[in-house]
Amino acid sequence: MKGLFKVRNRANKGWSHFDNNFIDQYTPVLGAITGAVYMTLCRHADMYQKCFPSERVIANELDLSERTVRSKIKILKQLNIIAIEKSWGLGGKFRNNIYWLVDKSEWREPSFIKTGGILTPSPTAFYSNNQRQELPCKNKECKNKNIKNINKFQNFKKLIPINNFIPNSKEELICKDIAMNIGDLYINTIRSCFEKYGIQVLEKAWGLYKEQSKKGGAYFMGILKKIAEESH
Repeated sequence: MKGLFKVRNRANKGWSHFDNNFIDQYTPVLGAITGAVYMTLCRHADMYQKCFPSERVIANELDLSERTVRSKIKILKQLNIIAIEKSWGLGGKFRNNIYWLVDKSEWREPSFIKTGGILTPSPTAFYSNNQRQELPCKNKECKNKNIKNINKFQNFKKLIPINNFIPNSKEELICKDIAMNIGDLYINTIRSCFEKYGIQVLEKAWGLYKEQSKKGGAYFMGILKKIAEESH
């Protein structure tokens, strides 16, 4: 039977990841459209579990109205399945929403919507699961590798507001200066770029960015990635 067709290959690029619990427990209650909106956010999410597609983009991808998308995003937020950070540009002008995929341990029960519960902020609502879970490993070398990977990402699990971030080095001071000037509300994204690319690449991108008339976090990230690619 298999020889009659080609089965899909999970090794190829173009895959998205979402929690099976959402399909099993939440979609039957919230409906397929809410599930589709959540899966679209998962599709756009980066390694830090954040994304910023506009409501128009989501609506176009799912053939829905922007009003429907907006209402489904509101439900996901009420259930703490996603967290929403508003991004502001120069002059206090609204730029876009940044959506964070919250770990399923922080989700509210689907019945929360039906019972009309009153929302209460969770102190750990902005956690993201940056790594796929791995099976326990008895090999010592494997264990050390897992510990190293966990340590690498532990500083990015909780969003740290710019105003609350206290630099402990010259590099972190540069990161804070860049984040503030491009309009980021949190230090996490720029600090993760520093860890990934190094301070020299970050400073070079910052220098080129300041020479341009076009501004904004997305534009800076574009310059940064281009320089990082040229450096390798």
